[in-house]
Amino acid sequence: MPGFNANNPRCPWKGIRRFTAASLVRHSRGFARAGAGPSLRHHSGAVGSVARHPQPTLRTPCPALSHGCVSLLVQSPGLQSVLDGPANVSRAARCPFPRIQHGKRVSVPRNFYRTGDTVSFVCNTGYTLQGSRTSWCRADSRWSPPLPVCKKGVTCPRPPNIANGLHSGQSSNKFSRGVTVYYSCRDGYELVGNASLNCTESGVWSRPLPRCEAIGCEMPEVQNGNIYAAEDTYESRCQPGGTWDPPELICQRVRPCPMPPDITNGYHNGQGKAVFTMGMSVTYTCNPGYYLVGNAVVSCRVSGNWSRPGPHCEGVTCPRPPNIANGLHSGQSSNKFSRGVTVYYSCRDGYELVGNASLNCTESGVWSRPLPRCEAIGCEMPEVQNGNIYEPQSTYKAGETLHFDCNAGYAAEDTYESRCQPGGTWDPPELICQRVRPCPMPPGVRNGYHNGQGKAVFTMGMSVTYTCNPGYYLVGNAVVSCRVSGNWSRPGPRCEGIPCEPPPDIPNGKHTGRLLDEFYFGISVTYTCNPGYPLHGEPSIYCTTHDGKNGVWSGPLPWCGAGCDAPTSLVFAELKEPYSDQTVYPVGTTVEYVCRPGYSQHLGVPLAITCLGNRTWSEAPEFCKRKQCANPGDPQNGTALVLTDLLFGSKVNYTCHKGYKLVGGSQRTCEVSGTGVSWSGDAPVCQRK
Repeated sequence: MPGFNANNPRCPWKGIRRFTAASLVRHSRGFARAGAGPSLRHHSGAVGSVARHPQPTLRTPCPALSHGCVSLLVQSPGLQSVLDGPANVSRAARCPFPRIQHGKRVSVPRNFYRTGDTVSFVCNTGYTLQGSRTSWCRADSRWSPPLPVCKKGVTCPRPPNIANGLHSGQSSNKFSRGVTVYYSCRDGYELVGNASLNCTESGVWSRPLPRCEAIGCEMPEVQNGNIYAAEDTYESRCQPGGTWDPPELICQRVRPCPMPPDITNGYHNGQGKAVFTMGMSVTYTCNPGYYLVGNAVVSCRVSGNWSRPGPHCEGVTCPRPPNIANGLHSGQSSNKFSRGVTVYYSCRDGYELVGNASLNCTESGVWSRPLPRCEAIGCEMPEVQNGNIYEPQSTYKAGETLHFDCNAGYAAEDTYESRCQPGGTWDPPELICQRVRPCPMPPGVRNGYHNGQGKAVFTMGMSVTYTCNPGYYLVGNAVVSCRVSGNWSRPGPRCEGIPCEPPPDIPNGKHTGRLLDEFYFGISVTYTCNPGYPLHGEPSIYCTTHDGKNGVWSGPLPWCGAGCDAPTSLVFAELKEPYSDQTVYPVGTTVEYVCRPGYSQHLGVPLAITCLGNRTWSEAPEFCKRKQCANPGDPQNGTALVLTDLLFGSKVNYTCHKGYKLVGGSQRTCEVSGTGVSWSGDAPVCQRK
């Protein structure tokens, strides 16, 4: 509107006394805009509610804290007009609702923001925050510092490596626009070219790439180069860094070698020679029971010494002794087993050794045979009190089972069999038949009952089942049995109250259960809202159960203030947890989706929608696409006809050429398989008729 500036402290409406209905304006962020769709508050309604009236309403803008400025709300006939003047300047101002593209708020959600309130933001994946992460609402209805923006992040790939060099970005994974990396060479090399590269705005590294060149050598001096012989080689190689390998070029006077040195437990083939000159060699061999370590051949060097290191002979050793089932050997703590060493075997309790008790490490480095074994010790025939054994034996092998029965009027408590254990014991150890006795009435349980109330007599083998009253769940075995001793099986069950988690909190409200520690089946709590926030929904919820064991609160939860209904249900995506369990969605709430099985995310499209100020959800783009199956291919002597495409849910039909018949299903579907998709079942084949 002419003459109005949001940053100008003057009151632009000063002197205006009357407005027509056609002059309808809407106050937003400190400036006036002519147009339809009033979003004004009705004087008789709640704070923040929207007035909808067939006759127009006018609200004049007034820059915050402007002295002498009047904010005027002119309403149609029948509505009370409100005049805000300098008397209410001290009242907390409101800031515009904070939103940024490609980002979201991470602070506590609010329906509106007053002076002193703060808001924090983060950017979506792939975007970089520019500006302050946190802003606060000033008294002049502005955000300070200004709200940040999220810009698509420009990054470079990892910097290129150079031969014989390193760069300073080895430990980094991300390289943003403007980052500089520095190159250096390893010892013996020098850098040629630029020492650094920069990540440019186009996401590539600046050029050219530096390189590392080897530092050269100066010509060396040769001692006695024309008179003597060299010790090992007549050449030297220039190394990076300016050194030679070998470093010194020396020719020594040629000298004869003495008799080659002897070795313990071995000998060499030079015993018959008297003179050993440069280049001559001898070969070493070890005595039986020993093996050679090192080079078998040594040579006479120009210095008159034999080449080093000389070989030596070590005694033959065996590997670790073999283990046997249910037994041990005496070499468990040893790591070396020399020729001639003996290890002894023993069995664990309940087993006896069969075969040789020891093994020897032979001269060939293997253990003597045969290997012993451990056999389980058997059992003697047991005695049965008040009963008899079927097909009795004098002894039983470990693992064998015997069966018995009881005399008339007697019975076994649990089983009529016993198994012979290694070591000669029975399980169970005692075979007892007891006199059969009746059981009394089954014991009652608090908050529950059993189904034996109508019976007068309970004999061995009879059972009753316990059930808990509504709101309680059973702990222990629901069924107890009458035992031969006249007692009921133990332990008996009990009924415990079904608990609920503490009631959930709701924004801008509270409930009556906040002073309680435990919540059991049937208890209820009532919600109330803070002043200025109307309650929506049933105010009370109660602890109930769906499965008779786990407590849940009845729903849905009430909520305080304006908000959106449940988010849109999508074919290709479903709500992430915890959004799927949420029942309250205040204005400004953002919920996220995940692609359903068979779908994958469109790159660059965020999987989120936001509850807008008009209590509707922002448009949900098709941010998931169907995954694609591989081309099924034609069967031999047949045809595969793809009906639509290769995407998830599509179908393919199979037919055979004339003279062939189809073996297998004639149709397959592109369906979910693990984390991907594939064609259902096996491909059919065409066989000659």
